[in-house]
Amino acid sequence: MQRSSSISSITSSVVSKINPDHTFPISIDTQTMYKVRRRHSSGDIIQAPHRSYLAKIAQDVCLQEIQQNGLTSLLSSKVPLCYFLYHLLQEYSYENLFFYLELEQYDKILSDAQKWTTAKHVYETYVSKNSHFEVNLDDQVRSDIIAAMEARRLDRCFDKAKRAVYLLLEYSFMQFMQASTWEIMVSSCGKAEKK
Repeated sequence: MQRSSSISSITSSVVSKINPDHTFPISIDTQTMYKVRRRHSSGDIIQAPHRSYLAKIAQDVCLQEIQQNGLTSLLSSKVPLCYFLYHLLQEYSYENLFFYLELEQYDKILSDAQKWTTAKHVYETYVSKNSHFEVNLDDQVRSDIIAAMEARRLDRCFDKAKRAVYLLLEYSFMQFMQASTWEIMVSSCGKAEKK
């Protein structure tokens, strides 16, 4: 109990130092905070990571690039993507983003066995009727996915669904650009440039 109260006090301290007038809810991963605190308390020497590793972490897609290229750039970002997810959570359409990002990972899988396992997981999670994160798909697209999975044609079985959900995400992105969350993101991240 004491650990959670100290983490929440650290969180509130960090939030107040970042921006005392900040209205956007900031959430710090308590597991990460616990690991850092545990390393410090155990007396381990924490060495700085290699500079090239830090350079990879520091890079993100700048807002100018998102404004020019739209959703494609936003989906490859880190921090702006979190703001977009926050917007989707408010709009109750977050499952579209989760589905699309899982399909991005699915397309990179090379092993047939892992592809089959992942395809079943994606179907059960997002495509099947009354699933927890059911995406809004046309019945024909849903039928095509089922037929492709039954025939074990896994390479392109989600392509139509991915395109359909991408269109839904583009609509959500246009709404996001008009929302107050966009303004908060611009004021918080606006000066960040891609290095």
